[in-house]
Amino acid sequence: KFISQICKKVDLMDQKTAAQKAMSACWKGRAYGSLPEYTAEAEEHLTKAIKLEPGLVEAWNCLGTEYWKKKDLKAAGDCFRGALEQKENKVSLRKLSMVIRNFGEEDTKRSRLSESIKLAKKAIALDVKDGESWYILGNAYMMTFFTTFATSDLEGCLKAYEAAEKSTVDSANKKPDLYYNRANVYKYYENFQKAIDGYKKAIALDPQLPGQDQIDNINRFVTKLAKLVATRNGIKGKKLAKLASVIPDNCQIKNSRRVELNELENGGNSDSFLVGVIVSPVTRPESVPVSFIVMDKNANM
Repeated sequence: KFISQICKKVDLMDQKTAAQKAMSACWKGRAYGSLPEYTAEAEEHLTKAIKLEPGLVEAWNCLGTEYWKKKDLKAAGDCFRGALEQKENKVSLRKLSMVIRNFGEEDTKRSRLSESIKLAKKAIALDVKDGESWYILGNAYMMTFFTTFATSDLEGCLKAYEAAEKSTVDSANKKPDLYYNRANVYKYYENFQKAIDGYKKAIALDPQLPGQDQIDNINRFVTKLAKLVATRNGIKGKKLAKLASVIPDNCQIKNSRRVELNELENGGNSDSFLVGVIVSPVTRPESVPVSFIVMDKNANM
């Protein structure tokens, strides 16, 4: 009903020139496009607007969004490229970034992800305060990580999400997916407290997200790990001594000091190294990161 009222008001406006008719069709298309699902009406009006006025960047972007909802990613990408041919703008760049990383052949995935990051960075360069563009960049980095498994991509992801949250234009601080995705990154880093805090924020904004399941998984894993360490994985006596015996007494790394498990500190321990033996892998719901029980020379685990 609200959309119908908008369309009626638009019809009362002057529509003598092609530009006026194009803007009228664009407004109608935007009205229908405000719905979360794809509508043929939005596509029809926005297509008409572009035919009447090809330079109408807003119509190109809105039509591309409709095709995205329709899951026609090729058509969506064509629209965002069409908008960029008219004028470079942050909306087209970041939306094209989304399309490119989600549409294409598997053997082009790495190059597409790289291009996705470049496009998001271009959007940020046009408006460094725009939170939506930073959020898109963070998502691009995160998706890239699952291909490269490079920690530099996770670091880029965290920095982008932080900028998205703190931005003053189109801030992403109300996006539940930002907190959920960032919590996933912290989980991969095994910074479990920050991960749990993030999942809690995410489900506070959107209870439908499986944040509580992730929190439960973390709690189960940490409880299991603590029990294995406390019981030394059930290894006793001679077997324990045999494992310790394979660890060399003398081992040096330039500019680093050897430490045992009880000497490690919270953080990176970049100037220290540990010599130990893997006792057992630890199963967990996800395939990455991989976890092991490790024992040092003093039979600490």
